[in-house]
Amino acid sequence: MAPDFSGVLFQGTRVLHVSFEAPPSTVTCVANGANFFAETHVAPGQLLTILGHGLTSDPAVAFDSTQQLPFAAQDMEVVIGGLAAPLLYVSPTQINAIVPYGIQVGSQLPVEIHRGGRVIFTWGLESVPRNATPLLRFSTDGAFSPLAAALNEDGTPNSQQNPARTGSMVTVYATGLGQLTPALADGAPGTASGAVNNGGIGTWNFVTQSYVLQPASVATIPGWSNAVQAVRFQVPSPAMPGIPELAFYVAPPVTNRDSPAAFIYVTQ
Repeated sequence: MAPDFSGVLFQGTRVLHVSFEAPPSTVTCVANGANFFAETHVAPGQLLTILGHGLTSDPAVAFDSTQQLPFAAQDMEVVIGGLAAPLLYVSPTQINAIVPYGIQVGSQLPVEIHRGGRVIFTWGLESVPRNATPLLRFSTDGAFSPLAAALNEDGTPNSQQNPARTGSMVTVYATGLGQLTPALADGAPGTASGAVNNGGIGTWNFVTQSYVLQPASVATIPGWSNAVQAVRFQVPSPAMPGIPELAFYVAPPVTNRDSPAAFIYVTQ
């Protein structure tokens, strides 16, 4: 029996399907690196996490995202749509990789793990212009959280105990925003002058009060991989006083109300 993570969406949750006919697999799940949702679609520049067993016999190794990332490690590479993917982390149970910016959008892409010159795993994912759930949102204990990883204007983490004030600037972090301008090199670090744009990034839909906001800036981050961008925006004044949080999505048609939202806390 081998688990088959199809990534079916059901009331905001990816559902695990178990196949009794499928042969055992080295890989148990291919997930969105921003939130660990099981993934059926990938976008250029997206963080991707591959979970499994026996992926390598060597000890875990993490790579320095302030430097050019490698495309092979421990006699292993991840190939997506025929392009080698930059590697952030490799261990017997997990691989963190980045979807190459040059993938062909709008097609079915093979995802392959090569080890010792042979393919040990292959998987098919559909390529899309942008990641439908791009915001990084991890809790401090590593478990999934609906709260976006966000910084308030004063540089402190956004939380229920430390909400952002209306009218202030907030920074959230996104991955898989697509093929950006200027073009980014696979596996390269972010830079201080890393402003980027994509016609599709433009609007963020604040669903709670149906606000549509234009980001003040979108940029890569020095010391981080360029696969993560900092998105700054101004928190609007709530249309209904007393609402403690804003839920937001990337503007349609990339995502919809069925996709799990990310939240930030706000106060007047």
